[in-house]
Amino acid sequence: LDDVRPCLSATLTVMDPSSSANFPPDRNPVRSLLSTVQDLSLMDPTDLDGLLGRIVEVASQMTGARYGAMSVLTEGDPTKWGHFVTHGLSEAECRLIGALPCGRGVLGRLLSHPTGVRLADLTQEADAVGFPPGHPTMRSFLGRPIRIGSTVFGNLYVTEKAHGQPFTEEDEEMLEALTVVAGGVIDLTRQRLEAQSHRATSETIRQINRALLFEDDPAHVVPLVLAQARRLRQAEAAAVFTTTGGDYSPFDVIAAEGAGVSALVEAARAHVMHSLSVGTSLHWTDSDTDSPSQLGGAGPRYNSVVPVRVNDGTWVVLLVVGWIPATRVTHRCTEGVLEALGDQVGLVMDRVAARRTHDILMQVDDRERIARDLHDLVIQRIFAAGLTLQGATRLALPQAAQDRIESTIGELDATIRDIRSTIFALTPAGNGASVQKHIHELMDTYAVSLGFTPVLLCDEALDDVLTEHRRLALLLVLREALSNVSRHAHATSVQVEVRMDGDRLGVDVTDNGVGLPDHYAESGLGNVRSRALRHGGSMTLSAHTPSGTVLRWQVPLHDERA
Repeated sequence: LDDVRPCLSATLTVMDPSSSANFPPDRNPVRSLLSTVQDLSLMDPTDLDGLLGRIVEVASQMTGARYGAMSVLTEGDPTKWGHFVTHGLSEAECRLIGALPCGRGVLGRLLSHPTGVRLADLTQEADAVGFPPGHPTMRSFLGRPIRIGSTVFGNLYVTEKAHGQPFTEEDEEMLEALTVVAGGVIDLTRQRLEAQSHRATSETIRQINRALLFEDDPAHVVPLVLAQARRLRQAEAAAVFTTTGGDYSPFDVIAAEGAGVSALVEAARAHVMHSLSVGTSLHWTDSDTDSPSQLGGAGPRYNSVVPVRVNDGTWVVLLVVGWIPATRVTHRCTEGVLEALGDQVGLVMDRVAARRTHDILMQVDDRERIARDLHDLVIQRIFAAGLTLQGATRLALPQAAQDRIESTIGELDATIRDIRSTIFALTPAGNGASVQKHIHELMDTYAVSLGFTPVLLCDEALDDVLTEHRRLALLLVLREALSNVSRHAHATSVQVEVRMDGDRLGVDVTDNGVGLPDHYAESGLGNVRSRALRHGGSMTLSAHTPSGTVLRWQVPLHDERA
């Protein structure tokens, strides 16, 4: 009651207190207003729909009108009605009338000119548009705008005064006083609703942030966001999905809640595409008509799509289908809540991407450390051991010992080659570099031992199809092949061809050297063959005309076997 005392004080200033003696005891304006304020203050402080209905009912009682109504302006568009409340009409009469008024005729006069209107017979007005079939007779009319501050919230109407009498000047003053009180009470109720919504939103965001801090996998937080989005406004379904590319398709659903969510996402595709194209949130109703909703009827359900562009350039989309606003009068507050939750989804996905990047960097750092240790410690020690054994061969030793030392030196050389291949596999390729560039860099390292630079023929389309596993396997094979040519072929030219043979990756290394001996041990080439077999492919060695050797290595492009 204390909250509305300022409203009551303002109300009484528009009335002449001395005139209250001219009213019957049951219609004393001050007493009626005090009773109204007390009645409204006892209502549910967050039931705005019920409050509006009660105001219309009180207006009818205070003015002796048979019928009453209130039109509420659409949020964001003061030229339209978004809600229409009636009093005095039965359900059967509402069904006969059909569509509710949409702001034309005498009712629309207050929409364009928000001032008081008092008419003895509204049917005789020049702007009267008549009544639809089944509409009860209404002649006397009284209307006033309801203001909150300087903004018009809606219009309050009463019609058909008892006993066919016209409304009086006192009736008009009472209705004006009631609209002042109503504006204050409505404003307080809306503030309570907004505060309640802000508290719920703050609590929801706090829970999401705490989950982000303590959850090992941030992706597990997305279902929490969906659950909160559905709970806040009793939504039918909710989904989070990502999309890339110029046409924003396909949709890659990350998480979803609700029955038939896939069909709902597909049904909302046109709205989602439009929202993505303009980069802003979009809210719409399932209703096919712009007619205002009526108290007591099933209000429309709303749908929202909230797109958020994350740091990696992709779009993350929160879609909430079939949500119910806190009241049928206001839905902007809920739209703001859903947009805040959409931002939270974007933060979650950014955290997921950051964690994935961190894990990759940690792996890269570990691999580089292992590679350095192998190169700086292991290889150097093995090489030193090999030199020691080579020095031992100059000693006067039995032939059997000499043979044993030579064999051990060969094993150490093979071990060094294997370790170098392992180091190469552990060292990540430069990010963004093409396959062709990596092969050129590899060939440059063998140009000194070969005495020339090999010729490269490379299919540029490989950059779009080669996985990281395939790229590493390809470079390891070429390293072994070029190493084999430099040590054994005595060639003066080498051609490397890398191509796509349908759905297979093909590699040919052709030299003009001495060719294959009758008997040879594959050693390093055995690794190339086994690598091809592990990847579901093959390797062949054949003679090249007029001289030299052809190493052919083929594997499927998309087989991810180790």
